[in-house]
Amino acid sequence: MSDFGDRIDAILKALVEKGKGLEVNTSGFRYNLNSPMPDYEIIKRYRELKGKIICTSSDAHTPDYIGFKFDYVKELLKKAGFKYTVHFENRKPVFTPI
Repeated sequence: MSDFGDRIDAILKALVEKGKGLEVNTSGFRYNLNSPMPDYEIIKRYRELKGKIICTSSDAHTPDYIGFKFDYVKELLKKAGFKYTVHFENRKPVFTPI
């Protein structure tokens, strides 16, 4: 988180305080960034700050990328301390065990 750590912390704290979630998007792998967006350090920090609502997306623009690298991201989320991912039904979070 280097130079922007304080700013990132402020954003993550606001998400937690307002009961909002964080999306982990796997499109970074498609663009050869070798990590999801946000990266592991930000995901881990969100959890350290008591963040619980986390969802995954692949931002697929073709069928080949639907669910791309989801297995990897699930392991990353477990490593960061998450036990659930979230999807929404009627604007309400539904928690699914990882």
